[in-house]
Amino acid sequence: MIDAQAVFELMMTLGGLSEEQKDKALEICEIAADEMSNQLTDSAFGNEKAVIYACAAVSLYRYHLSEGLSDDDYESLKAGDITVKRSPSLKLEIAENLKDTALSAAARYLNDMSFAFKVV
Repeated sequence: MIDAQAVFELMMTLGGLSEEQKDKALEICEIAADEMSNQLTDSAFGNEKAVIYACAAVSLYRYHLSEGLSDDDYESLKAGDITVKRSPSLKLEIAENLKDTALSAAARYLNDMSFAFKVV
């Protein structure tokens, strides 16, 4: 079983999330830890650093995905000659790359959940 608290702490560090964001983040981490625990080739691998890192990266990606759905913040703000732009899609893109890299590193501990027809 993957320790959701360890995943949560790593996710908070990776994402630089604030205290206000922790309740939603913890819930996402618990769900991801439960899902990924079911994908382990052996339950003893739940404590492997690569697995915890992958789970944290998946959680961070899901967090930013959910934030994009409910984000009411500004895209850009202009005051005189100064313009401040915010790009939530960049955070999501970075989180997706992190997730993909982390899952590749942890692949040896996880069952392949891909679906493919072998014979038709």
